[in-house]
This record gives sequence, structure tokens and C-alpha cells, in this order.
Amino acid sequence: MLTGKKSGKTTRVDFKKLLVKLMKIVLFQVLKQKKYFLIFLVFSFAMAGFYPAIQVAQQGINNFFFWFSLLKLVDWIFYVVFCLLFGLSFSLFLVRVLKSFKTIFLP
Repeated sequence: MLTGKKSGKTTRVDFKKLLVKLMKIVLFQVLKQKKYFLIFLVFSFAMAGFYPAIQVAQQGINNFFFWFSLLKLVDWIFYVVFCLLFGLSFSLFLVRVLKSFKTIFLP
């Protein structure tokens, strides 16, 4: 917690509460819309297939399922989190681009 002065009074700023409010505003409002949630899912699954395919591209696609057998529990967790974050960031990116597109080209 940080303290700051505002009109002679000391106020406390709780960054966790502020961060939670911002997350609710942006993430949940976007993911409540079906089309952006679908984009989130599609690109998460696309990355889940694309990333291992790139990893085994030099050895041949026959090693695709062998690559998964080499992952430990921590690697699986990072793999799933990475795929979900990619889908989420792509969905939020499209929201931002489409909003700016509408403000520029549509009066």
C-alpha cells in the first residue's frame, strides 16, 4: 500500500483493488461477448496446435505426440497458460483494433 497526500489528508491506495476493478472492466466485459470469447477459444486452441508443430518441424511431424510425452507437469502448466494468454491477448487486440477502426472510418 502506498500513501499519498490529497488536500491535507493521507489516503491509502490499494493497488490490488484497483487492478481487480480494471480487470473486471476490460477482460470480463470483452469475454462476455460471444464473438470475442469464441475468438479467444479459437486462437488458444490454434496456438496449442501450432506451437508443438513448430517445435517438431525439423524432426518431422511424426514426433508431434512424442513432444507431448517429454513435458513435465510444470511444462504442461506453462504450455496451457501460454496458450490461454495468447488467445486472450489476441482477442483483446481485436477489440482495440475494431474500436479504433469504427472511430476512424465510421462517423
